[in-house]
Amino acid sequence: MPNFSVHPNPIKNDSLTSQVTQFLEEAILKGEIKPGQKLVERELSQEFGISRSPIREAIRSLESNGLVKTTPRKGTIVPEISKKEVEEIYAVKRMLESFAARLAWRRITGKEIREFRSLLGKMEKQVSKKNLHEYLELSKEFHEFIIKASNNAKLYQIYLNLIKPIQWLQLISLSFPERAKNSLREHKQIMKAFLHKDSQLVEQLVREHVDQAGRILAENLDLREKTKAAVTSKY
Repeated sequence: MPNFSVHPNPIKNDSLTSQVTQFLEEAILKGEIKPGQKLVERELSQEFGISRSPIREAIRSLESNGLVKTTPRKGTIVPEISKKEVEEIYAVKRMLESFAARLAWRRITGKEIREFRSLLGKMEKQVSKKNLHEYLELSKEFHEFIIKASNNAKLYQIYLNLIKPIQWLQLISLSFPERAKNSLREHKQIMKAFLHKDSQLVEQLVREHVDQAGRILAENLDLREKTKAAVTSKY
């Protein structure tokens, strides 16, 4: 059976495929279904108590978003992500977010600024409680807030698809000593630049923040890859 649990009777009769897709996607993004873990139609069908058809369609949907990979005779797994892939994703993430920030500072309203500040206050509370999971969720809201404030629907959709494969990994970078506090400080600096309507500084701070997070994550994955290679070479 899968190494994750479902809630009792989680699937209703309507929109089975979309419900299964959403459940599995959330489990992958939260790291409950881990890289290298298989998704077996028969087992999932038994776990959810439904036929295999919506399971199959859900897996196809996840595959189209890059969250799973199906290989003949090997089945469907959540793919491992490499240091190179993280570097490529963060390079694009940096460009998208800095561009969004450039658009957002012109369009952001007083109401949005108040919401922005409220969100930052919640982030500060979670850092003080050392609640990294909640802080990560709020950090994602912070970044999405900037993307949404750019008022560019296509940019927002591209951004959401881009970050899906790395969401569960972002918790790793936050677990580094002082990273959560430094991340909060960086978010505050970005907020301050928005308040001062300093477009160049907003873009610069967003780029630096994304670069820092990406660098820490890439370094961690590099270490994991080297450790795995060293262990494999012994056998």
